[in-house]
Amino acid sequence: MNSSIDPCVDFYEYACELLEDKIHDPIDTNTAVGKAKFFYKICLNESEISDSWRASFDEVMTLFGGWPSLGSHVLPGASVEKLYGVMVSKFRGDFLFKATVQPDDKNSEQHVLLIDQPSLNLFARDFYVLAENEEKLAYLTLIRDVLVLLNARPDIATKDAEEIIDFETSLANITMADEQRHDIAELYTKMTLGDMRRQFRHFDWILFFQSMFEDVRSKKGERIRFDENTPVVVYGVEFLRRFDVMLPQYDIRKVINYLNWCWFFKTMLRDLPDPFALTIFKFYKSLNLMNVQKVRWHGCVTRINSLMPMATSAIYVKHHFDHEAKQQVEEMISLIMESFVHLLLEEDWLTEETKQFAKQKVNTMKRKIGYPDYLNDTSAVDDEYKHYEVFEGKYYKTKFQFYEQYQKDVLGRIAEPVDRERWVAGAALVNAFYSPNTNEIIFPAGILQPVFYSKEFPSSMNFGGIGVAECIEEQYSGYVLEQIAMRINGRSTKGENIADNGGLRMAYKSYKKYEKAHSIPPRLPGVNLTHDQLFFLNYAQIWCGTMNDKEALRKLRTSEHSPGPIRVKGPLSNSEDFARVYNCPRGSPMNPQQKCRVW
Repeated sequence: MNSSIDPCVDFYEYACELLEDKIHDPIDTNTAVGKAKFFYKICLNESEISDSWRASFDEVMTLFGGWPSLGSHVLPGASVEKLYGVMVSKFRGDFLFKATVQPDDKNSEQHVLLIDQPSLNLFARDFYVLAENEEKLAYLTLIRDVLVLLNARPDIATKDAEEIIDFETSLANITMADEQRHDIAELYTKMTLGDMRRQFRHFDWILFFQSMFEDVRSKKGERIRFDENTPVVVYGVEFLRRFDVMLPQYDIRKVINYLNWCWFFKTMLRDLPDPFALTIFKFYKSLNLMNVQKVRWHGCVTRINSLMPMATSAIYVKHHFDHEAKQQVEEMISLIMESFVHLLLEEDWLTEETKQFAKQKVNTMKRKIGYPDYLNDTSAVDDEYKHYEVFEGKYYKTKFQFYEQYQKDVLGRIAEPVDRERWVAGAALVNAFYSPNTNEIIFPAGILQPVFYSKEFPSSMNFGGIGVAECIEEQYSGYVLEQIAMRINGRSTKGENIADNGGLRMAYKSYKKYEKAHSIPPRLPGVNLTHDQLFFLNYAQIWCGTMNDKEALRKLRTSEHSPGPIRVKGPLSNSEDFARVYNCPRGSPMNPQQKCRVW
């Protein structure tokens, strides 16, 4: 805002004038932070995007060999393997299957090629495999309307939209449901490229990987080559078997149309101004994902945070992160880890050998709190993004160049050992997670803020915010989300439900251990609650929120997490500590006779 302006004379200038100046400040595009700011600036400029998007689109269509739905003929010698290889390497394609490089889950010192089932545009396979539903019909309408906006003939657009939906539905049908994918060890299969060539004959895997790595070089500048003995980790071999049967049932025109549609949907459509913006808003509104169009800056922040996570993290850490919090959280995490080991050794359902192995894994677990130290070194961040280029007035050309550089970095790691110091996510992220293939726990700077954490909170609230499988599954399957009278899927949410229950118990034990070593602060003024009660109150308030009926239904179908009310009721009703602290009578809803506990 500009306080020098009288709000009663010109409220727009009062509220926006300095912001406008800030947006138009000179930007040093030789720095990583400057490139991120420049991307954000051109992302906001809808008029420039309206003028320039078609040229970028046409350039990519030439690279792809055309889009048949828009009048192009399938070129002689066209190859799905080559086309999809380019889409993965230059645009992070994941819509035929996922193909990437990551640390090997069974050898965390080495990177490996990885294949997994695809990401579906409708978020969950239920929307494809169930009988005709409004989500699928809305998606069909979206495809047809977008093809028409791209100048496809209306009759061709209608026919091809139906064929695209048909192919995508077949793809969804051969994927595994989420509830069948919790056991990573069971899904994991390592095979060679030669094995894949022999077992899955209808897709040329060597050609695909050669196309995918065509422009990727090692740090020494050498080409990356593969042969029959190159190892590949596949998550879900059954999907590939079904894929190998399914693919030859479709002629190449239909497959190419599907690939081009997915590329446009994921890389261009969501950033285009009207009339495309209105078209996709109608689609999202029908799915109840939004009731009003999102302000543009929100999408721009999401895009750049995805493409340049460490550049945006550097901005966040410099201007918004409370550095004192990092040391306090490190102490909290140490106590939580100690509590987990203590709980581990108490469990009678684990063998002694398993306990010792788990203890060793906990003790060697790397803890990443706040942000990587190199974010304080601007030259190091600049070096990470030195190959990223920006183009004045050309949003999509800039975005596509960022995509390609991002993928070159990821794919080039196949020639390098795993860097244990690398963060798998940026620091400007409101989340916390455990990475099994690198055995590390990560608390980014973004989550170290209320309601999860604040250095001003009493320790009881901080520990509450941060910190028997069959029994859990049955318990949660018995819960009904009263808002829509629909049962929770206890199987598909089981892993996260176990984590919620175990995390709550460990966090409370850690807090009590902390309390013994520190003086207990006075009660909060005006709040007639003990610190133990505040612990559980803050845990519950993390999950407070509202959603309408359609959103509730979508989340129950697609999310691996239980909805907020159940994430409160489930863990707390299993907690003896909660029942004691709040004096809940035995047999009351929040203190049932039978409780479930894994940890």
